[in-house]
Amino acid sequence: MLSTPRWGGADLVPDLVSELLSDAAPRTAVQAAGEAAEEAWDRRAPVYARPMDLVDIHSHVLPGADDGAATFAEAVEMLAIARAAATAEIVATPHMFAAGLGSDDAAAVRALFDRFVERLQQLDEAAGAAADRPRLHLGAENYVSAELLEAMAAGRVQTLGPSRSLLVELWPLTTASAARHAVDRIQAAGYVPVVAHVERYRFLHERPALLEELVGAGWVAQVNGAAVLGQDGLKTAQLADRWLRRGLVSVIASDGHGARVRSPALDEVRIHVESRYGATTARLCLRDNPLALLADRPVVLPPEVPRFRWPGRRDRV
Repeated sequence: MLSTPRWGGADLVPDLVSELLSDAAPRTAVQAAGEAAEEAWDRRAPVYARPMDLVDIHSHVLPGADDGAATFAEAVEMLAIARAAATAEIVATPHMFAAGLGSDDAAAVRALFDRFVERLQQLDEAAGAAADRPRLHLGAENYVSAELLEAMAAGRVQTLGPSRSLLVELWPLTTASAARHAVDRIQAAGYVPVVAHVERYRFLHERPALLEELVGAGWVAQVNGAAVLGQDGLKTAQLADRWLRRGLVSVIASDGHGARVRSPALDEVRIHVESRYGATTARLCLRDNPLALLADRPVVLPPEVPRFRWPGRRDRV
């Protein structure tokens, strides 16, 4: 007896299959019917079985810039890991304006990036062929500080590519009022605030529902892939799950720092998000919204995803 796969429909198996799967049916006909059914099955395969080009707007792949890639060789390996995991475009976002970590000079960071690209080209020339790597963009992870605000007023900040999207990092223990004030100043200067790893901030741990208000005020919430997968602890996983279900997360990025630890691979994240929150959420958070930010287009919030509840079960009060 043929059973209908759980994600398929009644039309998955051709009507002729039941007739052909009889003892009197020629083996070639049975084989043909099986192949037809298998092709139909493939067409109905769950979306998370199909690859999708990903765009990563938060990575520390620029060698020697901060606590990310330590050497050129490690940076090349990180790019290879990202490409093997279906990342088509990646933004190098070295730390800036964080005391003792990274640089405060946007021009110096640009020069370092240009030299990195030049060395990649030389590597390809030596190999006689261009390697299959993600397309590289320059950005920065800008630590919210007096130095950042001063540089921003002078127009000396590094955005995501040529856009007005500014990836910013807050002090983990900052208060909600201080965070609002700083981001308000960023918006007043004409930038789109992309707030890095929102799952790390204490004020949002204390008041998770506040993120909806902040997103409504123009914050673009970015969550790390490791948090989505539960690799950063139970609390951050719960926060990421809550916000993804509410459709408040616009971007999921790797925040990759190395080839061995905190790698820039996002393929497992994509599979998890598609299977848990749907293909639309995965597409928006891992491709469409990152591309929109690079092109100065508005992001689109994902749809809400209701949490499954067993029939008759009551929520705790």
